[in-house]
Amino acid sequence: MGHCKTTTHVFQQAMKQKEFKIVYQPKFDMQTERITGLEAFLCWNKPDGSAVSPGVFIPMAEDTGAITSLTLKKSKT
Repeated sequence: MGHCKTTTHVFQQAMKQKEFKIVYQPKFDMQTERITGLEAFLCWNKPDGSAVSPGVFIPMAEDTGAITSLTLKKSKT
């Protein structure tokens, strides 16, 4: 129970401090040598310079219910 409250608090603080950023990566067609689109990735960069892998923070956000808030806030940026 304590872990869930701590994790929820960590997400709330990270969202308040705008630690989540969307990064865009071009999709490149090797045959035509042209950019064909973009992929968007959500990144969590902590104030100390470390990064939290989406493979870690997305399941945590889903487990704590923070995924909805995170998705709504970032989809508006």
